[in-house]
Amino acid sequence: MPISDNYYHGKNGKAWVSGNRYTNTYNLSVIITKNYEEITDPRDGHYGKVQIPNGWSGTGTLTLRRDGTEQELIDAYVDSASNNGIEDIDIIAKMESNNGKVNRYKYGEVTFDSMTIQEFAHDTAITEMELPFKFATVEKL
Repeated sequence: MPISDNYYHGKNGKAWVSGNRYTNTYNLSVIITKNYEEITDPRDGHYGKVQIPNGWSGTGTLTLRRDGTEQELIDAYVDSASNNGIEDIDIIAKMESNNGKVNRYKYGEVTFDSMTIQEFAHDTAITEMELPFKFATVEKL
């Protein structure tokens, strides 16, 4: 087996948004940031600072190539924005290596920060839609 089969490749990534698989997914990046509160070290004889865990935050960016399948997602976003609501969204993302290793995570309580509803340029062959988001839960599937 070639050593390159052991690595994860972006071309094998897949994404589902609220149960719908988006075959036009071009890019997905997810980051979890641990939050800390810095305090003076309470131990005797220690004068430095220590960090106390204080939760975490999750952010990401999903990029779709616009082919029309994303219209339902756009309509839901416009509707929730018009009514000052929050959509009920989760994202399941899957990465797969050439030798069949898979890692899959579900990101829950997703909120899209912004969404480009329409965009076009005469010199552009393919239009992409970049969706920055935040999430409140994560679970390994």
